[in-house]
Amino acid sequence: PGGRPLGAFQLFHADLRETAPSVTEAVAREVWESKMSDADRAPYTDLAGRNRARRKAAVDPERPKGPLTAFVLFQQEWQKEHRGLKLTEMAKAAGKRWAEMGDPERLPYRQQEARLRQEYNARMREYRASGKEAAWDADGPVPEDPEKPRKPRTAWNIFQAEAKASGVSAASAKWRSMTADEQAVYRARAAAEKEAYEKKMAAYSSSGKA
Repeated sequence: PGGRPLGAFQLFHADLRETAPSVTEAVAREVWESKMSDADRAPYTDLAGRNRARRKAAVDPERPKGPLTAFVLFQQEWQKEHRGLKLTEMAKAAGKRWAEMGDPERLPYRQQEARLRQEYNARMREYRASGKEAAWDADGPVPEDPEKPRKPRTAWNIFQAEAKASGVSAASAKWRSMTADEQAVYRARAAAEKEAYEKKMAAYSSSGKA
C-alpha cells in the first residue's frame, strides 16, 4: 500500500472534519490532548496500530531496510544529548539546529549516510539475486482470512458509533459527563461482545484455519 499509515491523532482529526470541515489541526490537537481521556483515544490508537501492522505485513520481512538519512543520523545523536526535552520539543530543536549547520558540520553525517547506502545497495543486490524479491512480489503477503472473527468493540466504540451523528468532540464530552451507571450499559455490551468473540475465536482456531 502506498503512503505512510495515519497515526491515532490524524485519524481523529480526519473523523472530526467529517462533522466539522473547517476545524483546524490546532483545535483538533487541543481537543485530543486536553479534553479526551485514554478511553476516548482508544479507538484511534487501536486503529492506528492495526494499520501499522497491516503495512508491516505487506513488506517482506527479509527485505533489507533502507539506510538512515544524514538528518536522521544527526537527530539520533541529538536526542542522546538532550534527553530532558519532550519528544516534540526535541524534534523541533534538532530541526532548527540542522538548518543552522553549514556543510562542514553536516559532512560527517552525509558520509555516514553514503556508507550506509552502499551497504544497503549491496544487501539489495544479494536479496534480488536470491530470487526472494521476485517470489514476494508474485505471492505477496497472506491476506487476512475473511472468515476470521472480528475483534470486539470497546464500550467507547459502541457509544461512539451510536452518538456519531453529533460528532466526535460532542460524543467525547457526553461520554465524560455520563455517570458510571450510564457507562456501565455500554461496558456490559462490550463484555458480551468480547465473550462472543472469544467463543468464535476458539471455534475458528480449532477448525485449523488460524
